[in-house]
Amino acid sequence: MANVNVSALPPDLLHLIATELSARLDFPTLYNYICASKQIASSGAVNALYRVSHDSPLKAGGSEDLALAEQDLIKRKWSILWRTIVLSTFGETLYPYAKHLRVLDLRDLGDLLDDDKFRQGPIEKHFFSGTLQQFYLTITPAVKIGTRSRPKLRLDTQNIISAIGDAITRHAPLLDGLTEPKLADNLSTALTTWAPRLTYLRRLDLWDGRALADDRIRNLLHVHCPHLDSLRMYHWSASDADQHLAAFISGMQPHKLVEFENLSHCNIGIETCLALNTHGASLRTLKLALAADGVLALGNLQGCTSLEILSIDSLGPTPDLKAAQNDIYLEIIAWLKMCTQLESISFANLPSAPDLLIAVLLNEEIKLRSLAIKSSEGFAYLAKDHRIFHDSLANQQTLEALLLSADAEGAGFDDLQALNDTLCSLKGLRTLHLYRISDYYNDTYLNALAVNLLALEELYIGGLSYTDDIWTSVAGLKNIR
Repeated sequence: MANVNVSALPPDLLHLIATELSARLDFPTLYNYICASKQIASSGAVNALYRVSHDSPLKAGGSEDLALAEQDLIKRKWSILWRTIVLSTFGETLYPYAKHLRVLDLRDLGDLLDDDKFRQGPIEKHFFSGTLQQFYLTITPAVKIGTRSRPKLRLDTQNIISAIGDAITRHAPLLDGLTEPKLADNLSTALTTWAPRLTYLRRLDLWDGRALADDRIRNLLHVHCPHLDSLRMYHWSASDADQHLAAFISGMQPHKLVEFENLSHCNIGIETCLALNTHGASLRTLKLALAADGVLALGNLQGCTSLEILSIDSLGPTPDLKAAQNDIYLEIIAWLKMCTQLESISFANLPSAPDLLIAVLLNEEIKLRSLAIKSSEGFAYLAKDHRIFHDSLANQQTLEALLLSADAEGAGFDDLQALNDTLCSLKGLRTLHLYRISDYYNDTYLNALAVNLLALEELYIGGLSYTDDIWTSVAGLKNIR
């Protein structure tokens, strides 16, 4: 780089190089590119680096697989990254880094503040030094009965995060993503102030959905965040969560929501499902974790037919819909058959999953790339009772990833052979995971898979009767990682 006359290169070219490195998430090269000259840094390279800083390998303190010394170094760099961003809001850095942020990941900041290495050594002291001293907020834990020693001060993590988030949102006008910290509900109060600043917000990731129970926050988000099209939340324990969530979703501009996901109990039911229909033409990704009532409400999603990714996770005992709730079972099938753009389906702990999916698999308009049926102990479907489902898999020759978890108890030779024949016909498979469903497999079945599925890159298959004779055929899988 020292032999190149950077000033002779057009700024547009320098900008394009930075943009490409950013798109590749090539942080080391992009960092060195910035350091090469002030002209490069000012030609979009700094912007490019901080635009993707939320995807930095420093996030969450790196990998625990690293050597301890390297872990310490990564944690220091992680701390410095956040400190630099905050300092830039006070004009104390070479460039206005916060100005270029696209995602404010307060969950990552919370992880940093809660990290043992951050709290135990000089990292914490350096982080809160100088201008950032104002963010050093502490609380005194309650004294345990019978304890004489004075309890050690603890960081008031929740208020520190709120204060830092307030500073950053004042100076980061281009934010399009906001993530709430774990085990906290900072946004239930902060959004009343922050929402008017987040005019480009597209992705909102809540740890606790209670923020949306406040009609002031709902209205502020509707008015000031018209680009919001992705909503994700971990949990929401309130009994009226379904009502408030439905009010927020239906209050958005029609056909605006593209992604919706909840990860744990959010009491989602009929009202939310009906509200999601107002985004039927735009909704592409729907990932729901549902209690029994929520599963029974799935038939109300008749308008959501543009889905490409669908994931349903049952959070508790769910009846066999075909036997116990046949009307609802037929409604869900009718809905799924209309989702002709589906590419990925995942059902977890839903005993009715195989029966629900037969019509999808046989629909010639649907071309699946990924299918997963997962189950915990006690929720698996019986393989011997679902021969039609297994046979139907052969109709989806576009499948690249398949995961099946089922109870093999009672499965006979014909059942196993039919399943294996179907699997062998899926020549495009790159990933195959078989849990418990292959308990009675032997060398013959595995050898057949290895000979026929030459594109496999990842193979996990259970079984109790394998011998060393499998290795010759497995060695022929040249793409296995």
